Amino acid sequence: MTSSPTWPQIAAALATVIAVGTRAAAVDTAYQPNTTQDVLVCAPVKIATGALGGKIEAMTDASNPPTTVVGTFSVDSASITAGGQLTFLVKAGNYYKLKTTQTAGTPTFSVIGNVYEYTL
Repeated sequence: MTSSPTWPQIAAALATVIAVGTRAAAVDTAYQPNTTQDVLVCAPVKIATGALGGKIEAMTDASNPPTTVVGTFSVDSASITAGGQLTFLVKAGNYYKLKTTQTAGTPTFSVIGNVYEYTL
């Protein structure tokens, strides 16, 4: 049986074909990764819930800050920590933002390590 590749393996393979950049990104901050080429963004995110839950939305469009939601990672459970990956395309010249929303309680939101930006 063959196992699926991990994100680091995929990143290493993509690095031989396209330009790869990393960013120490923060939630609730807008970024413009490239003005002339599309960029695939891979953002490892984490939500630690103190009570109930929250969500992190990947947003991208030409506005600064962007307002169009293209992906969501959410936790709706008490007292857990969950991590996930938001992967989305940012068109040339557009912005992206990882917007946090508290749905209940007092969750803590973060980006795990760096955000990877693959210039296509």
